[in-house]
Amino acid sequence: MEIIEISVTLGGSTPTGKNYQNARADVKQTGRLHAEEAVSSVAVMQTFRALRKRTKVMFKEAMEDATDALLNGDAEKKEALSNEEAALLKKLQAKADEEDNGET
Repeated sequence: MEIIEISVTLGGSTPTGKNYQNARADVKQTGRLHAEEAVSSVAVMQTFRALRKRTKVMFKEAMEDATDALLNGDAEKKEALSNEEAALLKKLQAKADEEDNGET
């Protein structure tokens, strides 16, 4: 079974207000479609739009975090995950592991 991948990458930098310091963020999202789905341009565009929207949100959050870290000196500070976030992260990692194991 052939799989088609669609990738969306966003990157940028912005001045932070401190002399000679810019905050930089880069985000990349990849979506996969089976070859049968990729034949339909509607399915490809829906996948692309969803990836683009999700990537924009992630980019904005990453840029805010980078700017905040430079301005407030919190670059080394670790954020604690809530129980819900930790459970969701575990589910996403398990799903990614299943996909990796299923393709080999």
